[in-house]
Amino acid sequence: MSLEALLADGEAMHEALGREYVLTGSGQKPEPAFQAIYDRYASLAGDAALETARASGDPALLEWIVDVRVGRLVAPLDEAQLLWEQQTVLDVGGRAVPYLRAPIELSNNPDRSYRLALDAARARAVAGGLTTLRRDRFLREHEALAALGWCDYVDGMTVLSGIDMVSLGDAAARYLEATEAMMPDGA
Repeated sequence: MSLEALLADGEAMHEALGREYVLTGSGQKPEPAFQAIYDRYASLAGDAALETARASGDPALLEWIVDVRVGRLVAPLDEAQLLWEQQTVLDVGGRAVPYLRAPIELSNNPDRSYRLALDAARARAVAGGLTTLRRDRFLREHEALAALGWCDYVDGMTVLSGIDMVSLGDAAARYLEATEAMMPDGA
């Protein structure tokens, strides 16, 4: 696969995926079809595309091709997650709140007891459905990186992104610890 073909197909695929997210997310389509788009551009997830990316010497291109390979594997889970998010309705003291509306309500409602009840309902819903989808997605990502030769997910992401994930995690932990006292109990 030539670099030019890889880039042209990649641009077309990302345009199609973006359109699919917008149409489904805005309710203009009842269900996403990410898998069909990845199938249409299956060559981007193939070994020839991976070798072209590696041969280019461009780390960002290699990261992108690996992301495409992973994206194709997790597309069914991405579809299921989007549907779950659109169809889930939270019961907050007898009031039905669409899951996707919860962040808006949490940010804008002045009633602390309502916000706490809404957050608890959101957490219950996530634990009952979304957590499983996200865990399965992460496992597939991990398997895909292992199949490409990385010993673990963190190592693969460090090599691909050029960001030391262990150091980043340590820095985030230090930041959270240093700023913990700044978060009021009632926030």
